[in-house]
Amino acid sequence: HLVLPLTKDHSVLQTFAQALSPDIMPLAGDNIYEALKLAQKELDTKGATVIVLSDTVSPSLVKLAKEKDFSASNNVILWEIASDELSNKDDFESSASLLGASYIVHSRDDSDVNRVSFLIDKHFKTAAQDDNTQYEDGGYLLVPLIFVLMLLWSRQGFIAELWRRS
Repeated sequence: HLVLPLTKDHSVLQTFAQALSPDIMPLAGDNIYEALKLAQKELDTKGATVIVLSDTVSPSLVKLAKEKDFSASNNVILWEIASDELSNKDDFESSASLLGASYIVHSRDDSDVNRVSFLIDKHFKTAAQDDNTQYEDGGYLLVPLIFVLMLLWSRQGFIAELWRRS
Protein backbone atom coordinates (compact mmCIF):
# COMPACT_ATOMS: atom_id res chain seq x y z
CA HIS A 1 0.00 0.00 0.00
CA LEU A 2 1.55 3.29 -1.09
CA VAL A 3 0.80 5.76 1.68
CA LEU A 4 2.27 8.85 0.04
CA PRO A 5 3.49 9.58 -3.48
CA LEU A 6 7.25 9.41 -3.75
CA THR A 7 8.81 12.83 -3.34
CA LYS A 8 12.15 14.46 -2.65
CA ASP A 9 10.50 17.21 -0.60
CA HIS A 10 11.31 16.40 3.03
CA SER A 11 8.80 18.91 4.40
CA VAL A 12 5.96 17.02 2.71
CA LEU A 13 7.18 13.79 4.27
CA GLN A 14 7.40 15.37 7.71
CA THR A 15 3.89 16.75 7.40
CA PHE A 16 2.31 13.45 6.39
CA ALA A 17 4.44 11.27 8.67
CA GLN A 18 2.59 12.63 11.68
CA ALA A 19 -0.67 11.14 10.41
CA LEU A 20 0.74 7.67 9.71
CA SER A 21 -0.56 4.80 11.78
CA PRO A 22 -1.26 1.11 11.19
CA ASP A 23 -4.99 1.92 11.06
CA ILE A 24 -4.71 3.42 7.56
CA MET A 25 -3.55 0.15 6.01
CA PRO A 26 -6.16 -1.44 3.72
CA LEU A 27 -5.38 -4.99 4.90
CA ALA A 28 -4.12 -6.39 8.18
CA GLY A 29 -0.85 -8.30 8.30
CA ASP A 30 2.41 -8.03 6.46
CA ASN A 31 3.36 -9.19 3.01
CA ILE A 32 6.93 -8.38 2.10
CA TYR A 33 6.45 -9.90 -1.36
CA GLU A 34 3.80 -7.31 -2.30
CA ALA A 35 5.79 -4.52 -0.63
CA LEU A 36 8.92 -5.34 -2.64
CA LYS A 37 6.87 -5.67 -5.82
CA LEU A 38 5.36 -2.21 -5.23
CA ALA A 39 8.80 -0.77 -4.47
CA GLN A 40 10.16 -2.25 -7.70
CA LYS A 41 7.33 -0.66 -9.66
CA GLU A 42 7.60 2.78 -8.04
CA LEU A 43 11.37 3.10 -7.79
CA ASP A 44 12.95 3.15 -11.19
CA THR A 45 15.80 5.39 -10.06
CA LYS A 46 19.25 3.94 -9.86
CA GLY A 47 20.66 4.41 -6.38
CA ALA A 48 17.28 4.28 -4.67
CA THR A 49 17.09 2.48 -1.36
CA VAL A 50 14.18 0.39 -0.12
CA ILE A 51 13.91 0.40 3.67
CA VAL A 52 11.74 -2.33 5.18
CA LEU A 53 10.82 -1.57 8.79
CA SER A 54 9.23 -4.63 10.33
CA ASP A 55 8.96 -6.74 13.43
CA THR A 56 8.84 -9.96 11.39
CA VAL A 57 9.81 -11.04 7.92
CA SER A 58 9.01 -14.19 5.98
CA PRO A 59 12.01 -15.68 4.16
CA SER A 60 9.66 -17.71 1.93
CA LEU A 61 7.94 -14.51 0.70
CA VAL A 62 11.33 -12.86 0.21
CA LYS A 63 12.45 -15.87 -1.84
CA LEU A 64 9.25 -15.60 -3.91
CA ALA A 65 9.92 -11.90 -4.55
CA LYS A 66 13.50 -12.65 -5.54
CA GLU A 67 12.45 -15.42 -7.93
CA LYS A 68 9.61 -13.52 -9.59
CA ASP A 69 9.84 -9.77 -9.70
CA PHE A 70 12.38 -8.14 -7.47
CA SER A 71 15.65 -7.07 -9.05
CA ALA A 72 18.96 -7.48 -7.28
CA SER A 73 19.93 -3.98 -8.46
CA ASN A 74 17.74 -2.44 -5.76
CA ASN A 75 19.40 -1.55 -2.49
CA VAL A 76 17.42 -2.98 0.41
CA ILE A 77 17.77 -2.37 4.11
CA LEU A 78 15.89 -4.72 6.44
CA TRP A 79 15.41 -2.79 9.67
CA GLU A 80 14.17 -4.93 12.53
CA ILE A 81 11.90 -2.84 14.76
CA ALA A 82 11.11 -5.22 17.61
CA SER A 83 12.57 -6.53 20.81
CA ASP A 84 14.68 -9.67 20.71
CA GLU A 85 11.88 -11.66 22.34
CA LEU A 86 9.31 -10.77 19.67
CA SER A 87 11.33 -11.18 16.49
CA ASN A 88 13.17 -14.00 14.79
CA LYS A 89 16.73 -12.91 14.03
CA ASP A 90 17.33 -15.97 11.82
CA ASP A 91 14.43 -14.99 9.54
CA PHE A 92 15.85 -11.49 9.14
CA GLU A 93 19.36 -12.76 8.46
CA SER A 94 18.23 -15.34 5.87
CA SER A 95 15.96 -12.78 4.18
CA ALA A 96 18.80 -10.26 4.08
CA SER A 97 21.14 -12.80 2.50
CA LEU A 98 18.49 -13.75 -0.10
CA LEU A 99 18.07 -10.11 -1.13
CA GLY A 100 21.67 -9.08 -0.73
CA ALA A 101 20.29 -6.58 1.77
CA SER A 102 21.74 -4.93 4.82
CA TYR A 103 20.28 -6.03 8.13
CA ILE A 104 19.92 -3.43 10.88
CA VAL A 105 18.72 -4.18 14.41
CA HIS A 106 16.76 -1.55 16.34
CA SER A 107 18.79 0.05 19.10
CA ARG A 108 17.92 2.34 21.98
CA ASP A 109 20.46 4.95 20.87
CA ASP A 110 20.91 6.52 17.43
CA SER A 111 23.36 3.92 16.14
CA ASP A 112 20.75 2.17 13.98
CA VAL A 113 19.55 5.47 12.49
CA ASN A 114 23.13 6.53 11.79
CA ARG A 115 23.85 3.18 10.12
CA VAL A 116 20.77 3.46 7.88
CA SER A 117 21.70 7.03 6.96
CA PHE A 118 25.24 5.90 6.12
CA LEU A 119 23.95 3.09 3.89
CA ILE A 120 21.58 5.42 2.02
CA ASP A 121 24.44 7.86 1.35
CA LYS A 122 26.66 4.99 0.25
CA HIS A 123 24.03 3.69 -2.21
CA PHE A 124 23.52 7.18 -3.63
CA LYS A 125 27.25 7.83 -4.09
CA THR A 126 27.80 4.41 -5.67
CA ALA A 127 25.02 5.08 -8.19
CA ALA A 128 26.46 8.51 -8.97
CA GLN A 129 29.91 6.99 -9.63
CA ASP A 130 28.42 4.32 -11.88
CA ASP A 131 26.58 6.94 -13.97
CA ASN A 132 28.43 7.09 -17.29
CA THR A 133 26.10 9.61 -18.88
CA GLN A 134 27.95 12.10 -21.03
CA TYR A 135 26.55 15.59 -20.87
CA GLU A 136 27.11 17.86 -23.83
CA ASP A 137 27.25 21.58 -23.29
CA GLY A 138 25.56 23.23 -26.26
CA GLY A 139 25.86 26.76 -24.89
CA TYR A 140 28.83 27.56 -27.13
CA LEU A 141 26.51 27.83 -30.12
CA LEU A 142 24.85 30.87 -28.54
CA VAL A 143 28.11 32.81 -28.06
CA PRO A 144 28.07 34.54 -31.50
CA LEU A 145 24.44 35.60 -31.04
CA ILE A 146 25.14 36.96 -27.56
CA PHE A 147 28.23 38.76 -28.88
CA VAL A 148 26.21 40.53 -31.60
CA LEU A 149 23.53 41.54 -29.10
CA MET A 150 26.19 42.91 -26.74
CA LEU A 151 27.75 44.96 -29.55
CA LEU A 152 24.38 46.50 -30.41
CA TRP A 153 23.49 47.03 -26.78
CA SER A 154 26.76 48.75 -25.96
CA ARG A 155 26.24 51.36 -28.67
CA GLN A 156 25.35 54.64 -26.98
CA GLY A 157 21.61 55.36 -27.24
CA PHE A 158 20.75 52.22 -29.26
CA ILE A 159 17.93 51.12 -26.96
CA ALA A 160 16.57 54.67 -26.69
CA GLU A 161 16.55 54.97 -30.49
CA LEU A 162 14.70 51.66 -30.87
CA TRP A 163 12.18 52.77 -28.26
CA ARG A 164 11.64 56.12 -29.98
CA ARG A 165 10.99 54.49 -33.37
CA SER A 166 8.39 52.07 -32.07
